[in-house]
Amino acid sequence: MHQASNKRIYNHAGNTLFECCIVIALIALVCSLYIHYGQLFTSTQTQSEVDILYTTMQQLKQRSLSTHKRYSINFDLQNNSYEYDGRVHKLPPNICFGMPQGAKGAPGSPTKIIESSCSFPNNKIQFSVNGVISSGTIYIRDINEKHCYALSNTISSYATIKRYTFYNNRWQKQT
Repeated sequence: MHQASNKRIYNHAGNTLFECCIVIALIALVCSLYIHYGQLFTSTQTQSEVDILYTTMQQLKQRSLSTHKRYSINFDLQNNSYEYDGRVHKLPPNICFGMPQGAKGAPGSPTKIIESSCSFPNNKIQFSVNGVISSGTIYIRDINEKHCYALSNTISSYATIKRYTFYNNRWQKQT
């Protein structure tokens, strides 16, 4: 005779609600990390491009003083590139010359809305043999307008290039 067993047989073909919640929580975690690190990467990349331009400006200033030759940086605002000493530097696709819409400038004393991403005459920075640099400002930002920076030189007999960050609708000088 065959005895009936009290064991239940379960069909595990589906997922429990708990397993589905765990999967959804993991997907949400991965998405939030991706968004955070994506923004961090863009911020770092934009800052890096500003640092490259700043270093280039400092180098050309020193070269003009030491060689007694004039140098310049020519900005191509349409193609997001600049040329100096026979070299062309193109900004990455997610970075461009520009400023947040409605931002006021110049960074040192913001009084009116910025109309152009470059205020250097003819979109060109001139480095003279006595260390004087033409006055103006160049603005660099990411395409989402989350990270914006400015490199500025004021009118003075001693050229000092200043770096600024646009944060909370204000320009802050970087040190």
